[in-house]
Amino acid sequence: LIANHCNDELLAAGYDVVTLDCATERAQARREALARGKALQGNFNPALLRRAEGGSEEAVRAETARMLRALGPDRLIANLGSGLEGTEDPTLCDAFVNDVHRLSEAMLAESA
Repeated sequence: LIANHCNDELLAAGYDVVTLDCATERAQARREALARGKALQGNFNPALLRRAEGGSEEAVRAETARMLRALGPDRLIANLGSGLEGTEDPTLCDAFVNDVHRLSEAMLAESA
């Protein structure tokens, strides 16, 4: 479920996973979810996957790293904070997926 204004209530309602939109404060959401043993989904800004909106490989890489640092690589379904519009650059989508895998694997290896 997505409802940024009531994430705390959703976490308490018994859901295993709460989806975060792009407006959600990541570190706070992670603290609240971990305190309840829940997982999170989200919240990469899909505008960065569109070159017309300033998306680039560098922007995708930087934002993916910020997202993973704030939300952690575990108990996270790395996903978008909102839906696709059909104008996303496939190269940038590929960069996002590959960066999530690469960075998550490195972060998990460091914490082991």
